[in-house]
Amino acid sequence: MPNKGTYDEINNSGKLSIISDPSLRKAISEIQSQLELVKNQENSVIKIQNYTHQFFLNNGNFRRHLDIIEDVLIDVDPSKFPNNDFIFLENPEFETNLYLFIVMSTNLNTNFYLPLEEQTNLLIKQIRQNIE
Repeated sequence: MPNKGTYDEINNSGKLSIISDPSLRKAISEIQSQLELVKNQENSVIKIQNYTHQFFLNNGNFRRHLDIIEDVLIDVDPSKFPNNDFIFLENPEFETNLYLFIVMSTNLNTNFYLPLEEQTNLLIKQIRQNIE
């Protein structure tokens, strides 16, 4: 998919008028607003992901989790703290934020990435038709 800079260059160059097909001009102009919507959704997902990750770091024992995982990048000695660090999983705030992250990520993929991919593919098809 072309990056945002490509669309900005097309829109801001003032050369959009050289495209004779009005529907193609409109499609190029409209995709910019779609990219902005996607970026806003990505930022929201990243924000809740970071919050949930920080909650885990503040309330869990990351070192103990590394010891539990068998295929890790580094080998760690077992933590000297008690093994009951999974108690944070019973916290409604953690569950809510984790579920919110999952729902927001699914929404981003289903309602933003897939339509944007479809819109971009249609735009590419229109451009190819105008070139031929």
